[in-house]
Amino acid sequence: MAEYYALGAGLPTLRPEIGKNPPLTLREFVETLRGQLTHRDGQLLDLLLLREDNRALVALLYDRPIPEPQVPYVVGPDKLRRLVNAAERGMITSEMVGEELHFDPKTYPSYLVDFIYEYRHDQEIDRPAEHFYEDILDNYYFRYVMKRGDKFVRTWVSFDRSIRLVLAAITIKRHDLDARRLIVGDSELVRLLRSGNWHDISFLEEGEVVQKVLQISEEEDLSAREHRIDQLKWEYLDSLTFADTFSIDTMLAYLLKLQMLSRWSSLDAEIGKSRFREIIDQLNHESRSDLEKFRAEAKRHNRL
Repeated sequence: MAEYYALGAGLPTLRPEIGKNPPLTLREFVETLRGQLTHRDGQLLDLLLLREDNRALVALLYDRPIPEPQVPYVVGPDKLRRLVNAAERGMITSEMVGEELHFDPKTYPSYLVDFIYEYRHDQEIDRPAEHFYEDILDNYYFRYVMKRGDKFVRTWVSFDRSIRLVLAAITIKRHDLDARRLIVGDSELVRLLRSGNWHDISFLEEGEVVQKVLQISEEEDLSAREHRIDQLKWEYLDSLTFADTFSIDTMLAYLLKLQMLSRWSSLDAEIGKSRFREIIDQLNHESRSDLEKFRAEAKRHNRL
């Protein structure tokens, strides 16, 4: 395993503080990493950065504006649009599923190929999706990372996904929605969340983090709740790298922490809460729109 002594020694210390600008931008740090990582470590970096490509692909499929990227893309909107166009022309076939796809000069990760094939197949036969496509894509991505990542990347992505699944399940329960349709995956945690069996979840490996997320979810202040979730993630990253200073795992943990700080850098005690609620209101509006679309598709599916 490569050690990045010079890079690690020169990085400014990060602290989980709201309202302060990070010591460097995400783009600056990623560009610095790109110039020093080994080929294998660069692939691990890409696994984390691909989340941004997922967001862009979902925006393309829903014909929404592509969000401003938090980190540099791996594939990028132009190449993703080319992939979607290829699928629409029937160039993505079942024989390609499970394989990397080469459109010179870019290689598309196999999970993107698998997802776009499923998406276009559903469109062609006019079959309503059983879940939101962003959740289906996230599940494809998760399984891809579990095969390609090292122990740190797999552990982190699994931890982060568990938090998001639990938060989704809490929202679903509060609004009396159908967890079987809105929670995607095939893990034991997913199975129990779908069934609403919160008691048995405590016996899972993820039981401790689930209990912490449940406690945090009781926080009424949205800004404080989000910050406590990030604090939980920050502490988990510390636990994964506490005895490690110069490895790729520490560099990736630094990137993830920098993402959190960048997201919170413009939030202070007063203006931050107002801006955060504006963001939440916007997300709620988009979610309601998606939910109504999902319900309409579900009704049509039940009539078929």
